[in-house]
Amino acid sequence: MKVLIGLTYYFPNISGVSLYAVILAEELAKRNYKVKVICAKSTPDPSFDKRRGVNIFRVNGFSLGKGFIMPMYWLKSFFLVKETDTVNCHLPSIESFWLALWAKVFRKKLITTHHCEFGFDGPLSNKLIALVSYPIHLFTYLMADRIVAYTEDYAQHSMFLKLFKNKAVFILPPIKISPSTLPDKPDSEALKKEGENKVVGFVGRIAWEKGLDVLIEAMKQVDAKLILVGPYKNVAGDVTYKKLKDVELVGPIEHEKLNKYYKIF
Repeated sequence: MKVLIGLTYYFPNISGVSLYAVILAEELAKRNYKVKVICAKSTPDPSFDKRRGVNIFRVNGFSLGKGFIMPMYWLKSFFLVKETDTVNCHLPSIESFWLALWAKVFRKKLITTHHCEFGFDGPLSNKLIALVSYPIHLFTYLMADRIVAYTEDYAQHSMFLKLFKNKAVFILPPIKISPSTLPDKPDSEALKKEGENKVVGFVGRIAWEKGLDVLIEAMKQVDAKLILVGPYKNVAGDVTYKKLKDVELVGPIEHEKLNKYYKIF
């Protein structure tokens, strides 16, 4: 079977959505599916790449806040959808409109994966993206044959998912568990300062919508050391890390190595 996976940011971008798609795409490729990915191209990523059996097609464009505008996406997606069997569209993504449209034109099965929804808070660029994305996402869900959501509880509180209960299936995000072949560092003694006995960790993309300023203030109240693990310098449309104080920024860590940090927290 030929599968086309569509999302805004893919490898080497690091986020929950992109890692979900990477694991899914590579596992499908291992099982002899013909997998292609269409996503945004950022410098210096190549327009075409092949990684672990997955063909990656990146489309040129420009950033708008956390979003990425790709003027020629409609044409590239036209040909990719035409030659596939199943389209898997990861939302939120403004480009999902084209994937949903071409999937119906060519009578391809359309499966959408719901990760989250844009809110109207944050900077102006985020508000504009949310305003444009809502009718697009509604159209995509209407066209979908199946909608994959994480949990039923989350779906009950989603403005989109609760409208399409008959299409929803609930599947937890894929994870990879590998035997530990890691070096001894970092360990709890290396990361704790002398006299500290409480360490709290956050693992994820360092961005304004995560509410990290509230977390930092909370840690001060309980006199705990806070360690943030995740990308922060190259997060699309976000420089939140420059405003954070009294916190340790570790940077991105390969998911296979996260168990060392989980033992510390």
